[in-house]
Amino acid sequence: MGLEWEQTIIDARDPAALGRWWKEALGWVVVNDDPEEFEIRPAADRFPGLLFAAVPEPKTVKNRLHLDFRPDDRDREVERMLALGATRADVGQGGEESWVVLADPEGNEFCILSSRPRSSQRIVPDLEQRHCGPSTNRLEPDQTVLALVMSADRRLGRGGKPRPTANHFERSVRRSWNSLVSGALLSES
Repeated sequence: MGLEWEQTIIDARDPAALGRWWKEALGWVVVNDDPEEFEIRPAADRFPGLLFAAVPEPKTVKNRLHLDFRPDDRDREVERMLALGATRADVGQGGEESWVVLADPEGNEFCILSSRPRSSQRIVPDLEQRHCGPSTNRLEPDQTVLALVMSADRRLGRGGKPRPTANHFERSVRRSWNSLVSGALLSES
């Protein structure tokens, strides 16, 4: 398919002011400063962007679509957003969530998710313990998990028939697994 995600449109009473707020919040660049259609992107040549479009009416209900952000440090990022002018938003959360719901200056909700795991938490050794045979130097997927995936893939074959590419699928899963783990090991060194 020849589609590329260009931008997300956010309705705004004051597109330039809201766009500048998000530019500051995200550290992005302005690519169009038209007061009716203000657009920012991660870099001038990177997509997707956020385009703030002028609308006459104020926001009145919870957004049906919102942005989620995964920070390095959730609490620090929440404090930074609040200092920029975000407000806490109540969309019915119960209080035990790992994310925080905020709203931008025009009331558009967005979430700051739980913090990323730090490399010092050593995820890879845990994966090695759970998914490697005791006498192997090469990381292998847990055979039980692989069998479950293979079984599900066969059941989901066309017309209820097993897919003829089960070996190809297994090789693909193994390649993906090894790429994932070797990339994680390289980033640890």
